[in-house]
Amino acid sequence: MEVINILLHGKTGAGKSTFINAFTNYFKFNSFDNAIFGDLDVLITFKFTITNNDYEMKMITVIGDKDKFDIVNTVDKSSTQVCDLLSHLHKSAKVNIVFCFTNTGGTFFCPGDTFPILQRQLQELKENFEIEIKIGRNIIYCFDNESFRIPAVKKEEMMFTDDEKRNFASS
Repeated sequence: MEVINILLHGKTGAGKSTFINAFTNYFKFNSFDNAIFGDLDVLITFKFTITNNDYEMKMITVIGDKDKFDIVNTVDKSSTQVCDLLSHLHKSAKVNIVFCFTNTGGTFFCPGDTFPILQRQLQELKENFEIEIKIGRNIIYCFDNESFRIPAVKKEEMMFTDDEKRNFASS
C-alpha cells in the first residue's frame, strides 16, 4: 500500500478530522444514499453539534479506528512554525501541495476569510525560506462536509426533510 502523508493546518473545530473521514468515504461510496445505508469508515474520532427540528442541540461523537493510522494532532502551532515545518520539505515537494478549505458552504464554496491568511503565510514562506508556492484555482479545493455528517448521525434517529437531504447530498 502506498503511504500518503497529509498535513492539515487549522484551528480546533475547523473540520480537519471530519475532512479526512469524509474524504475516505467519498471514495468508498458512489452515492449519498449508499453512504446513509452503509457502514462509514472512521479513521479519526470526531465530534460535532447538530440541531434537530425542535432546536434541541445534540453533541455527536463518532469513535475512530486509532490502531490503523498515525495521527499527529498538535494544537496551537503558529504560522511561523508551519512555515518552519514546510521549510524542511525538499523544494520539489511544493508541486504536490494542494490547499483544501473546509466548511465553505457558507462562502459559496470559496475560501472566504481564510484565504488572506493563507496568502500571508505563503508570503512569509517566500521571504523567510525562499520557497514560493503559487496559489490558484488548480491547487485549491473547497468542501463542506455535511454530506459526511448526516450518515454519521443515522444511529441517532434524527429526521431530515427532503430539502435538507438534497442540500446535504449536493454539498
